[in-house]
Amino acid sequence: MMRVLICAVIGYLLGSISPSYILAKLQGTDLRSKGSGNLGATNAYLHLGKKWGVLVLVFDLTKAILAMELTSRLFVGMQLAKVITGCAVIFGHIFPFYLGFKGGKGLACLAAMMMELDFPCFLIILITTLILIAVVNWGVVSAFYAPTVFSVWYSIKIGSLCCFLIMALTGACIMWRHKDNLKKIRSGEETSIREYFSRYKKEK
Repeated sequence: MMRVLICAVIGYLLGSISPSYILAKLQGTDLRSKGSGNLGATNAYLHLGKKWGVLVLVFDLTKAILAMELTSRLFVGMQLAKVITGCAVIFGHIFPFYLGFKGGKGLACLAAMMMELDFPCFLIILITTLILIAVVNWGVVSAFYAPTVFSVWYSIKIGSLCCFLIMALTGACIMWRHKDNLKKIRSGEETSIREYFSRYKKEK
């Protein structure tokens, strides 16, 4: 039980580090008052600039991978060390304690967890997600498809119901954080993928 707690604490604390908040503050702004108010790579990209958005993405991926590597080395042989840590990173990213529990949406950290746990599966999900996004024309589909498929696949692969329950809870949290995107789609306020790229081409 103590090992589980340590994995969760390490994951949560590293996950709660918000590069988008820090970088925005250094530039005299607060991303929570910009655009979607989300402290993630997409909002940073849109309101801080491309290079800062990419930097935030890289940092969010890195913090998840580092946390998982750390606990897997601390507790060699613990089957769910990376799973518990990776999910805790996502919760830390979404609910940072020092920012009123309002952070990002968790997709970048989820991607890092998938890469760390099963890279071939991550590539398959990435490719199929891109295809699905192109077909339905909404990026938010990734927040529902990726965590669902990966939680089922990886849990079956290692034969762990506990793993599935932890991942399912984390996936549900990611989906919940994207509920506003669904509301915007219904109200016609959400920008579709084709509309986004059309605007991008015109701007260039």
